[in-house]
Amino acid sequence: MTRGRLPAFGQWDPQATWHFYLGISDEIESGHLDSGEREHMARYYAEAGLLRAYRRPYFRQHFCATFVRAGRFLLDGAPQPHILDLGCGCGTQSLLLALAGARVTALDRDPLALRILEKRKRYYEELVGRSLDIRLHAADALTFPYVDLAPLTGVYSMFALNMMQPTSSLMSALTPGLAPGARLAVLDGNNQAWLPRLYPPRRRRVWSPTEFRRELEAIGFRIHEHVGGVALPPFFWVSGDWRPVRALDAQLCKNWLFPISHQILAELQRPVPNQAE
Repeated sequence: MTRGRLPAFGQWDPQATWHFYLGISDEIESGHLDSGEREHMARYYAEAGLLRAYRRPYFRQHFCATFVRAGRFLLDGAPQPHILDLGCGCGTQSLLLALAGARVTALDRDPLALRILEKRKRYYEELVGRSLDIRLHAADALTFPYVDLAPLTGVYSMFALNMMQPTSSLMSALTPGLAPGARLAVLDGNNQAWLPRLYPPRRRRVWSPTEFRRELEAIGFRIHEHVGGVALPPFFWVSGDWRPVRALDAQLCKNWLFPISHQILAELQRPVPNQAE
């Protein structure tokens, strides 16, 4: 990736964001990561589908489109956004948020992932010719003192909350660090879908989509949008004309039996109740 190919993110253009994701394969081979770090990052994106041509349309729908929706929601109307990327991994979303002008706190338990993110941060700073405000924390999400980060204007998480259990404890720890009107954008697995129901070992003991919505509303969040992430498997997205596929997928995502994931966008409307009361 060259500086000329790096897109601008002020308007959260889906095409520009997608080109950023496509540039990750070149970035992995650019030489700023050592062999173990390259292998780690390549394995993740191969499994997600980005590095496999036939699965890229599926990746674009499941990862890129949902992130564009989240980015717009988190940064809309926030003059000085401070976003927590909870379970940031190698930090692609942290980088995109920082490139859009946000101050980002990136938290993860994996020191290797954070080491990769630190190197990626320097790589993109060189490309854009400016510093990116990303602060890294290697910590347990359930015990981290989020109040020290206050005021957080937003929280983003992608397929990470299911590993931070119990979610009720996480939210109790997290909410004291949130600013009034803070926004939450979460993409996570759907344990109400047909596959985990059919195959119980794949059904994790986490909040279902309906439980997630109910629990967020109970602690003062207003739900702006709650939708399925993707329902149709990768082979449906191989066709060049995705319009009927998207239309069918959107219909299936209206019933929690079909989508493998769900995305919830919520805004804190009132002070969080005192957990000790």
